[in-house]
Amino acid sequence: MLLQPGSEGTSIQPGSVFEVTKALLEGGSSLAEAVIPQTRPAGAEQLSLFGS
Repeated sequence: MLLQPGSEGTSIQPGSVFEVTKALLEGGSSLAEAVIPQTRPAGAEQLSLFGS
């Protein structure tokens, strides 16, 4: 199950609906390498702008 952030909140999707994820796993990628890009919120790189 993948939790995906969106404009209306977080949605839950089974991992099997993502062809890219399946292909990465079959190609030898780790689960983290295949899934984390799918769950990253938009604009996450801007969070560092709010640091000290």
